Amino acid sequence: MRIFLCLFFGSIFFHLIGQSVKPITLEELQQQIDQVAEDQVYVINFWATWCKPCLEELPYFEAIHEKYADQGVHVRLVSLDFESKFEATVIPYIEKKGYTAPVFWMNESDGDKLINGIHESWTGAIPATYVIKGSAYKKFYEQAFTQQELENIVQPLIR
Repeated sequence: MRIFLCLFFGSIFFHLIGQSVKPITLEELQQQIDQVAEDQVYVINFWATWCKPCLEELPYFEAIHEKYADQGVHVRLVSLDFESKFEATVIPYIEKKGYTAPVFWMNESDGDKLINGIHESWTGAIPATYVIKGSAYKKFYEQAFTQQELENIVQPLIR
């Protein structure tokens, strides 16, 4: 019976962890970007666990997610960590922080393909953020943000 319970709860735990950070391909992310409805705002942040400015701003994106999710704002946190760090570093970090915004791990090994596929102005530097509202507003930022700077970008888009 103990073995059964350990296996049962272990599989539930593994399943929950597996759901916290999902691999995503460039094509899947491009499809999400291309399908943003006119009344929706997508805030896609590109980050990595080895990037200190990225980690410093992640709580601000989580706050935007919590504050505006019911107003059509969709925050996506996309990790650019190496595949070898996905299970050992990315998942534990997200679990520890308890982020509720959807977190993805970019499953694309060709850096040039990724950079060119996301936005023509991206040099590959992170943190980077892509803000999209339907087909009318698409702006790419290669910088770190404060909470107030994010608010100043998002608020006008939901009015």
